[in-house]
Amino acid sequence: MSPGKRAIGGYFELEMAPAGYYFQQNFYAYQSARSALLALLERLQPSRLWLPHYICGSLLKSIHRAGVRMEFYSIGSGFEVLEDVCLGENDFFYYVNYFGLCMGNVRQLLSKISPKHVILDFAQAWFEKPPECQAAIYSPRKFFGVPDGGLLYTQMTMERLSFETGLEMQSMSHLLLRLCAEPEAGYEAYKNSESALSDVGIKSMSKMTHKILASIDHERVCAARSENYLTLHRLLGANNLLDLPVSANGPLCYPFLMEDDRLRQKLMEERVFLPTYWSDVLCRVGQTSVEAGLSKNLLPIPLDQRYTSEDMERIAHVINP
Repeated sequence: MSPGKRAIGGYFELEMAPAGYYFQQNFYAYQSARSALLALLERLQPSRLWLPHYICGSLLKSIHRAGVRMEFYSIGSGFEVLEDVCLGENDFFYYVNYFGLCMGNVRQLLSKISPKHVILDFAQAWFEKPPECQAAIYSPRKFFGVPDGGLLYTQMTMERLSFETGLEMQSMSHLLLRLCAEPEAGYEAYKNSESALSDVGIKSMSKMTHKILASIDHERVCAARSENYLTLHRLLGANNLLDLPVSANGPLCYPFLMEDDRLRQKLMEERVFLPTYWSDVLCRVGQTSVEAGLSKNLLPIPLDQRYTSEDMERIAHVINP
């Protein structure tokens, strides 16, 4: 046996399109966005990190692990930063591009704060290119059927980890079940996969995720998401308490805000399944704050590449019969 030579013949692997090119120089691949953030913080060693109250609690584990002091700031109803923050010499400001719809807020922020002190969370904005900043973090799992993955963009030199092999098999079952059966069949497997990725540590992206991402037609996916967003905004925008942009560049979802406790249940009864962003926020803010209202009432309506304008019209009809 000659392990250095490419094997020819034998059984087939999972069939995928020929590999393309999906990330460039200055991008580093990790197991998750949390892992990417931990690697960044250990490299930067900041004195303080300023964070929005409205943020995923799982990221806080990485910040605790890195031993970084946290300060929180508030956002407005347009997801804009409300406060003027005075940063120390070794402080960094962390801003989330919520739902991939906040590039205007990003540009405004970078005009007020030195880009070298800004870390951008683009976990919900896969198709937005990173502007000049200290770092930007991406999460492919929010946009594609991959078992793991997080990307870190930075001009700093970071250690490049080799792609993991084998470990992703623990996180593939829900993807295969979703492919071949109804979504309910794989829900427990999905929860197990999410739990397996909750361990905070600096780990590499799997080779499986790398290969899947390289085989995806990213332009097609972006166009489908953008078109579905346009349809939903046309049908629901007048009743949305959020002031959203008319168009979007491949967003995560259509965030719909309406003070109606029954809507989520109505959609679930029609087999329209929505995540919740983020219930742990309520532990950090007052009950009448903007962040509390978003946590309790915002409905992230799916609009991804699996669906058509007819699917969007069906969802809109449930909300506005």
